[in-house]
Amino acid sequence: MNLLEYEAKEILRRYNIPVPNGFIVKNPEDLRKVKPPYVLKAQIGHGSRKKHGLIKITNNYNEALEFYNYLRSKNLDVYLEEFFEHEAEIYLSITCNRQNGKITILASTFGGVDIEDIDEKYIIRKDLSILEENSPYVFREVIRRLGLRGEIFKKVSDVFYKMYKIFIEKDCLLVEINPLGIRGNDLMALDAKIIIDDDAYFRQGFSKLDVNYTKLDGNIGCIVNGAGLAMATLDMIILKGGKPANFLDIGGGASKEVMKNAIRKVLSNKNVKVLLINILGGITRCDEIAEAIIECLNEINIPLVVRLRGTNEDKGIEILRKEGINVYKSLEEAIDMAIKLSKI
Repeated sequence: MNLLEYEAKEILRRYNIPVPNGFIVKNPEDLRKVKPPYVLKAQIGHGSRKKHGLIKITNNYNEALEFYNYLRSKNLDVYLEEFFEHEAEIYLSITCNRQNGKITILASTFGGVDIEDIDEKYIIRKDLSILEENSPYVFREVIRRLGLRGEIFKKVSDVFYKMYKIFIEKDCLLVEINPLGIRGNDLMALDAKIIIDDDAYFRQGFSKLDVNYTKLDGNIGCIVNGAGLAMATLDMIILKGGKPANFLDIGGGASKEVMKNAIRKVLSNKNVKVLLINILGGITRCDEIAEAIIECLNEINIPLVVRLRGTNEDKGIEILRKEGINVYKSLEEAIDMAIKLSKI
């Protein structure tokens, strides 16, 4: 499960990692609870928010209010936090290395929105052995290689080790702070990403998504209602030369919230290049599915292919077409388009 930023930061707070004071904005008057500059962030389940215009920093209340209203018009939750002026940024990450079965820790003095584009030579990477796990010394040595010294070296090392404790104790697949803002000897986790292993829900107190999901090795994300239809959809994709990225059955009578959770689950797989939604409405209402798609539209930054048939089909198609989304009635045509887009 990919936690939203405000959820991840709440966990950081519990482990005494400094984060700016912040909260989910419930109404426009909440904006006055923070002194400018205002930092407003859309809460969505993927990165690159700043590049997509979903983060705004402004000294102007009216601009902040306008941005808040814009995000709410898109049914996005808005997180407001205090501004932390910083001189430098650091990237810190702890993740599972599926190739060797070890825990990999990463650190770089090149933090921020373009970390994916940084040359590997500027990123310190270390795979932990069993003997090295749970050793604060290992994390201090990695931070020392960043060139940090003195009080800030101790503080960053402490944050890195606390991230490791979160990783272990919360059954995580990823704990990332990007960036960790530095000002003199002060620091602040300005953004955070935490992914918790789905199989650890029962231990971590999270409820299941109410969908049946299995990750596969392809690049066509699939959301279908009904196990039989889901299997038929995957079979047709494969027969036509495509590669499904997952099996996902939202079941019969899926609510809007279940559909939104399903979309976010599929999008959490970075291999997905196109999202295929195949709904044959019986108990499931096509208009409710369409509304869920619209509410997640700002989170869908890949091509979208939708096939709708069944209950309230015309209403669902009308809702989607108003947003410029073409809807297929033929499953074969929808799959052909999904495969074509996946190969671009």
